[in-house]
Amino acid sequence: MCRRFEPGARVIYCVPKRSARPGPNAKGVYPAPHGDDYSYYVEKFWTVIAVLPEGKIIACTRRGKQHTLRADDPALRPARWWERILFAKRFPGPAQVGVPVQSANAIAPDLRPSPPITPGDPAAAESPIALPIEQQAALPWFGWRQPTVDAGRGESTLAVG
Repeated sequence: MCRRFEPGARVIYCVPKRSARPGPNAKGVYPAPHGDDYSYYVEKFWTVIAVLPEGKIIACTRRGKQHTLRADDPALRPARWWERILFAKRFPGPAQVGVPVQSANAIAPDLRPSPPITPGDPAAAESPIALPIEQQAALPWFGWRQPTVDAGRGESTLAVG
């Protein structure tokens, strides 16, 4: 049975290894018959960047390497939902992979950032952000009041509103 993958899918590839000292990410560790070394596998966290028509996929590592694999490879499996959360930092991100990501504007158009305000813009007169800092401090909804000078000490203080 051939699994279906899409670009951007998180996958885990189990790489078989053999050495005298398994690393900290080694799983399924068992000794060789005469005790010289150990056999184990390491899980690699990759992201699919392309699906080829002949039943193969191209997966990308965190460091940008690309591997072409058969989609029905028994060592390849889709990441489970809890693995995508728990090991999120071990998967390559969209910027590393180059997979187009649905923009935030398409998801929530109301939350788009407002365009920058220029001093000649008519909306600048209505916006407290376009005012100089001294005038912003005088506005009551900014939470700050004008700096006051204490007559007794001659020190200036900024009062919180």
